[in-house]
Amino acid sequence: MGSLIPGEGRGFPRILLVLGTALAVSCSTRDHDNPLDPENESTGGRPRWLEALADEGAVDLRWRVPGYDDLVSVELIDESTAEALWTGKAGEVSYRHEDLPNHELRTYRLDLFFDTPDSIRLPSQSAEPGPAVAWVLDAGSGRATRVTPDARAVRFTLPVVDAASLRVEPDSGSVAVADFFGGAVHSYAPDGRLRWINRDVEHPSDVEASPGGWWVGDPVGRVVVWIDDAGTTVYGDTLSGTPVLLAVVSDLRVWVAEERGPVLLVERGTGVIARLDEPGVPGALAPGPDGGVWISDLVFDRVRRLDEDASVVFERTGMPGIVSMTPDPGETGAVWLSDRGRGSLVRLAPDGTETESLEAVVAPSRIAVSPDGSEIWVADPGASALLRLARDGTVLVRAGQFSSPITVAVAFEPAPPAAAPR
Repeated sequence: MGSLIPGEGRGFPRILLVLGTALAVSCSTRDHDNPLDPENESTGGRPRWLEALADEGAVDLRWRVPGYDDLVSVELIDESTAEALWTGKAGEVSYRHEDLPNHELRTYRLDLFFDTPDSIRLPSQSAEPGPAVAWVLDAGSGRATRVTPDARAVRFTLPVVDAASLRVEPDSGSVAVADFFGGAVHSYAPDGRLRWINRDVEHPSDVEASPGGWWVGDPVGRVVVWIDDAGTTVYGDTLSGTPVLLAVVSDLRVWVAEERGPVLLVERGTGVIARLDEPGVPGALAPGPDGGVWISDLVFDRVRRLDEDASVVFERTGMPGIVSMTPDPGETGAVWLSDRGRGSLVRLAPDGTETESLEAVVAPSRIAVSPDGSEIWVADPGASALLRLARDGTVLVRAGQFSSPITVAVAFEPAPPAAAPR
């Protein structure tokens, strides 16, 4: 099944394509007719051939073919089946290829046919439909973007400028974005529609999803607040120190790491109920088992796990550069670390034993793990790329559209099958 929205084309004299993409100017009486000419008013020198954007059970395809004088027709080909999905004329077109199985790679191309025996086959584009709802924060631009479920392309960019952090609600795929300088927390639906804006927090920094809402830390105002999923501030607590990192236990409890070392457990309606006062600089925080927490220390190069009373269960030293932690959904209490000291992703069991290490990264930042553990998404500013990895470390996709991606947050519902074809 498919649907299309045709656009309007305009006439251009025939220009030969060389090796599928290069163009050579033919004879013409008009200036700037070459679609690769930066002063061509229709293409700006960058003609948009075929783009393939994966979606849930579908692929959105769009293209713009200049109206060459002797162009007879354009065909969209599904190379997976050799089927011609669409046949038409030059112009700008959007076509949605629907009713597709998820997690199967599809490949498409455009064929151009002229009033001579010539035909031209343009370069192929691939997309893999899937249910993942993925968001990326690029520190280089300060912008938050929604990427396709296969990580191959950007669907759209949110209007928030200079975002400080973003997190996704795991069931709906909705995202919350902290606008530090704008003094607001924004929430958007997966389709980019604005859900609400909360302006009660003067300088929101870290935002974390919890059941029914969002925990937000403000290091300038020294407060931690809980905002429900309608955007209403339900609870706020002023702290003595500067909250820089949060790890959610529930909608009622959150761990807070302060700038110079103290780690606090804050409960809604009660305040601080547990505290560990030790110097250091927190690098990352993540929920631990039984209401506890994982924390890395960038001064003492250590990783610790605390219980719900803020007592140290164990300490692992010799671990510099741990800048992000993500719980492993496959085992309660296990955690994945972004280890910039070794340029790897490291998995620790609840007892602190290192069970896995993946070396496909340069300077990893935030990661996301699918519920069955078969996929790992990594924001890697060192490689200026978003990586989608298989569990064995195989790079499925390396997306280089970002200058300095620091956060990726993905809603994986339903979970991808463990033996999905790649």
